[in-house]
Amino acid sequence: MPCDYNACHQILRNTKANVFISESSSSFQKNFYQWIVHTDYEEYMKRVQGGLSIDVNIPIKGIPLGQKLSGSTTKEEYKRIQKAIKDGTIENIDETERQKLIMHNTDPEIYRSWLACMTEMIRTCNDDDEEKVGLYIKEISRSGQDIIINLKYTPEFPQDSPPRVESFSYPEDFLECKEGCLKKDDIIEGEHALIFRRKADTEGIIVINTTRNTLSIPINRKYTAIGIKSAKDNLSTFVRTSIEERGGVIRQHETFSDGTVFDMGPIVTNIDIDSGIAAFRIEIPSMTAKIDENGPLTASNRRTLYTGFVGQVDLLHPERNQRSYCLEFVADISNFCVGADQIANIINSSFDDQ
Repeated sequence: MPCDYNACHQILRNTKANVFISESSSSFQKNFYQWIVHTDYEEYMKRVQGGLSIDVNIPIKGIPLGQKLSGSTTKEEYKRIQKAIKDGTIENIDETERQKLIMHNTDPEIYRSWLACMTEMIRTCNDDDEEKVGLYIKEISRSGQDIIINLKYTPEFPQDSPPRVESFSYPEDFLECKEGCLKKDDIIEGEHALIFRRKADTEGIIVINTTRNTLSIPINRKYTAIGIKSAKDNLSTFVRTSIEERGGVIRQHETFSDGTVFDMGPIVTNIDIDSGIAAFRIEIPSMTAKIDENGPLTASNRRTLYTGFVGQVDLLHPERNQRSYCLEFVADISNFCVGADQIANIINSSFDDQ
């Protein structure tokens, strides 16, 4: 699939959720925020009272609990959200909250198709710098004892102001900042390169706190290939065990009419770690269907359907991972959830012996 949101937005074209989409090439979240900006309060309430389901928490910088957006939102609260979007002080909506906006404004089959499309989109675009917005780490490279960190800031909305540095710290006992060193009130626009010289072989964290977000950059953290494999296995075992403890069943083998035995395998977990943030993808085989309904079920005439979730957790601060990843129905059980803090702790523990 090309890195093009239009393919997923097209799935929503005949649903109530389509009202949110105005730019086919942009992410759903950007479309949703733009819809709020261009929809006055009276029109918003008319839509909600007409059956548009909105019950989502809008995270706003400086407001600890964010601002609830629902059918009971007052005009003053709605204008506060609009102003935050225009001022660029808005933050990303929780992934589960975004999915609820689609789920509650489509039928289940369309929602599943949209979620599968977006899951593939995330996989395809995960490393595409053109799709990233905000302040992020573009690349970390090493040259001898030098560590080169390339930062990049891309505004999500044209009116967004660039991040301003609030604090910049690093372990001075083993790192020396050679070039690009930051100080309070520095503005980061476009790309910015930092060069550190390692003075000792130890570990630590570089922290860049800005008005936009905080970047925590672990140095010499041993996220080895062996540890990644161990983390995949451990997380797969944890999810499978959690499902089975609730009475769920995940079929691992299937025998076809031609005698072929197909191993559906364990839960598939992809884990990519970058700067202490672990992006993961968990797939749980739900059923096997025949491609040709009139033909026999053979190894070549089948497709396996999966359900699961995609997300990310902070490995450096596991206690900050407060959300839960939930599935309405999986392996014959309903309302199955896994805590983000549990995921972070399982991944971290997999590297303890490395």
